Amino acid sequence: MNFYVRKLGHQELSYTEGKGGKQRGRYILFSKKFRDFFPPFDLDVDDRSRLIGVIDDTSRKVTYCYFNWHKGKKFNQSKHLGSDLRFYLNKDSFPSHDHFRPGDYAVFFRYQIKSNEEIDNYYKIFRFSPLNSEYNELEKLTSKEHRVIKNRRTYHGTFEELNFINTSDIELENFVFSKKAKIKYKNPETICNTQNEFKEYVRIAYNFKCCVLGDKIDLTVDNENNEKSYMNVQAAHLWPDSWFGPLRPSNGILLSLDLHWAFDIGQFTIDNDYKILVHETLKDKPIGKYHGKKIFIPEDEIYQPDQRYLEVHRKFVFGRLKPLGVDKPIGLSQYLRDNFKITLDK
Repeated sequence: MNFYVRKLGHQELSYTEGKGGKQRGRYILFSKKFRDFFPPFDLDVDDRSRLIGVIDDTSRKVTYCYFNWHKGKKFNQSKHLGSDLRFYLNKDSFPSHDHFRPGDYAVFFRYQIKSNEEIDNYYKIFRFSPLNSEYNELEKLTSKEHRVIKNRRTYHGTFEELNFINTSDIELENFVFSKKAKIKYKNPETICNTQNEFKEYVRIAYNFKCCVLGDKIDLTVDNENNEKSYMNVQAAHLWPDSWFGPLRPSNGILLSLDLHWAFDIGQFTIDNDYKILVHETLKDKPIGKYHGKKIFIPEDEIYQPDQRYLEVHRKFVFGRLKPLGVDKPIGLSQYLRDNFKITLDK
C-alpha cells in the first residue's frame, strides 16, 4: 500500500497541561493494525523510537523526525495504558500550530528508494481540510468505516492508489535533522540504539553525499514509470564495530560502495586535517589519485569525525590491505585499554 489515511481526532492535536504546567506536544496517532506501513522498531531496545524522513511542502527538503512507540505504563515510558504509535508534529516540519485541525485528513504518501540491498522509506504528508476538493473524495472513500470517538469521527486506513492526490516529480535535495533529533548526540555518552540508526544519522549528516567524491545522489522518484533511484553510499565506521567502536555519528563517514570497501581494508585513511592518506604501495594505482584530497565534513561539530576514532583507524586498520578478521592487530588491546578503558574479548 502507498497511502495511509488518517482522519484526525481532537485529543491528539490538542495541548494539555502536564506536570509543572508544561504543554504536551501535538501528534498523529497511528493504528497498530497498519504498523507495517512505517519502518519497524527494534524490539530489543528500551527506547523504541526511530527517525523517519518527512518531505516538506516544496517536495525538496526532508526533515528527519521521531516516530515513537509508547509501550505503556508497565514499561515506565508513558502514562498511556497500552501501546500506541505516534508521529509528533514538531516545529521543524510543521511550524504552524494550526497546520492540522480536528476533522482534517492527514494522508501519508510512502515511496521507497533502493539503497544498496535495502529499501528506504520516505513520507510526504498531505493535509486536506473541508475546504479542499480532495476532502470530499476522501469522505466518499472512508465514511462507511468512520469511528465515533467523543462525538467526532475518526478513520485509519491504507490505499494502493489515490489518483486525486498529486505525488509526481518529487526531488529531494536537502536532508536535515529535527531539533530533537539533532540534540540527542550533544551528550558525549549517547550512542545509537542500532546499526540502522547509526547508518541513518551518518547519511543525513553528510546529506547523502560521499565525503570523498562529493557526489549528490539523484533521488527523483518517477511514479508513472515506477522508477526508483539507487543510492550508492554507505556509512563506514572509523573505529570498527567489531572492535567495540561506538555507534556514534562521529565514528562514521559516508562513502561510495567501492571507497567504503577500500577504507575498511586499509587502502587509505584520513589524517587530523581530514586529508586522505593512500597507502604507499597503492599510490600508483587508481586510488592513488585521492592522496592528499580533503574530504568534506558536516558543519555541525557533533557529526564531524572524532579525532580519537580516526587515530584508531590510522594505527590499526590503515595498511592491513585485507578484510578485518578474528585476528586482532598487535597492540590494539593495550591501546584500547589505555585510551578508552575497553577490554577486547580474547
